Amino acid sequence: MSNVILGLLFVVGPQTIYSLNKFFEAGISLFYAASLGALRQALQRLLADGHVTVDEQHDGGRVKKMYSITSAGRDAFLEWMRGPLTERDAEVGALSKLYFLGALGAPDRQATLETIRQRIARDEAALQAIVPLVDGAEVPEEFRRIAHYQRLTLEYGLRSHAFAREFFAVLDVDDTAAP
Repeated sequence: MSNVILGLLFVVGPQTIYSLNKFFEAGISLFYAASLGALRQALQRLLADGHVTVDEQHDGGRVKKMYSITSAGRDAFLEWMRGPLTERDAEVGALSKLYFLGALGAPDRQATLETIRQRIARDEAALQAIVPLVDGAEVPEEFRRIAHYQRLTLEYGLRSHAFAREFFAVLDVDDTAAP
């Protein structure tokens, strides 16, 4: 979540926690869900790490905390974007990076897409390696129904990885299609 917050601050500029939450509610939550409490905790970690600063602004008697990215935060965000997918859930990591891909120059966009493609290929290969083990297993009669649905779960994983592989395979760093 910290990298997504840094990305928002990098791309959009200073934000309050409530405006950050609106970004999550308006679209990011399709691939990365976050509560206001989780945002608050992530911002506290980012403050402690020196990746963001907070400025209190007075607005009609109310105090607004505006969070801004620091140069160390920019560096951390760009390092994450350029680095390998380390998130446990490759789909969340890939979509998080895809969301901010336009903030990078063409060479970095290409490198980022390649790291996403490599991770998807590794995860898909790991699932493919399980197929013969699952399909060749002797399953006692009383567990066959459970095993059937477990195999369907594996099939879902295989198909979703195949879709992700095909989707990212055709992305080009020069994709500039505007809505």
